[in-house]
Amino acid sequence: MSFQARPARESPPARPRARSGSTWFSWWVTLSPAVAWRLPLLGAFALIGAWYLFRGLVRMAFIFDANALISFLLAPLLLPLAALPAACFYFGARLMPRIWRDARIGGGTKALNTVVLLPAAIALAAFLDVVETAILMQLRIPMPSVVQQILSSQVPPGL
Repeated sequence: MSFQARPARESPPARPRARSGSTWFSWWVTLSPAVAWRLPLLGAFALIGAWYLFRGLVRMAFIFDANALISFLLAPLLLPLAALPAACFYFGARLMPRIWRDARIGGGTKALNTVVLLPAAIALAAFLDVVETAILMQLRIPMPSVVQQILSSQVPPGL
């Protein structure tokens, strides 16, 4: 029995990933007649997503104000939860170029996805926002009375 190293196995050379020159953002801003509807739609995704991101950060501030130690320890869990509603719009903005670049998808389906994607992102973000609001209310996080009134009007009765 000898203690010699095994002969090295030859692995196939790693192929570099083919990188196309266009990114998801370049599809939105490419100069063409379609930029007339693409830029306002991208602006709507960005504006509504920024609003939900702001709301998530405000919620994090209330949780931090209620108990700094708990919010510090649970930050890896709380930060992604706070960003979930805003992530709906990010993924919607990333999905739209994939739909429009796919040659297998017909023009009617592309148009339908264009019309439905923003309202679907809004509905999903609103649902996640209500769930987060209900969680905050169940945890009895102290908030200013104005914010408490606004949040209580968003949550269905009984939660």
